[in-house]
Amino acid sequence: MDLLTLWQRDDPPPVIGLDQVRARSEQHRRRVRRSLWIEFLGAVVVVAVFTAYATLPQVPLIRGEFSTLMRVGSALIACGCVFAVTNMWLRGRLSPLAPSGATLKSYIADLERTRDTHRSAPWWYAGPFLPGLVLFLAGAARANLQTPRGTFWWGLTAVLAVLVHIWIVVKLRSRARALDGQIAELRAALDEPADGQASR
Repeated sequence: MDLLTLWQRDDPPPVIGLDQVRARSEQHRRRVRRSLWIEFLGAVVVVAVFTAYATLPQVPLIRGEFSTLMRVGSALIACGCVFAVTNMWLRGRLSPLAPSGATLKSYIADLERTRDTHRSAPWWYAGPFLPGLVLFLAGAARANLQTPRGTFWWGLTAVLAVLVHIWIVVKLRSRARALDGQIAELRAALDEPADGQASR
């Protein structure tokens, strides 16, 4: 058999045992649960901080007065965070497994749900922060663009905010593509069962 024939030949579908499926499924579920809890705890901090910015007469650790735009922006950021973490919980949590445990089909369904969550996240995860962030930065600009030092810190904050949002979108899209590859591999095993392969 020449090299061209070897290159053109389709590889046989992978054979995945039920024990391997269950181990990978449990690992994926642990990762999802851990991510959800980290996001929830982070959201508690963000909501607490920006609610304080929006409501307290004097914000701890912040010099000077907050403008009305900054306070409105802070309130919108806190609301956007609540909206984002609620959507993450509703979209990202996985359905309970059957009493018999994970199967290849249920594992694929879990991966597809996580992939779809990552793929749509730029709209419901990063997007809700933008209105409040724009108002907050606009209010900060009025207070800080009057001096070179203030202009520097305002510009640095604005650039970092944009870069963080871009990084979030790129990271989520990258994770969705990686999950697509795993799903394709598992579907190949599901379409052509072999002896000892995982139950459907």
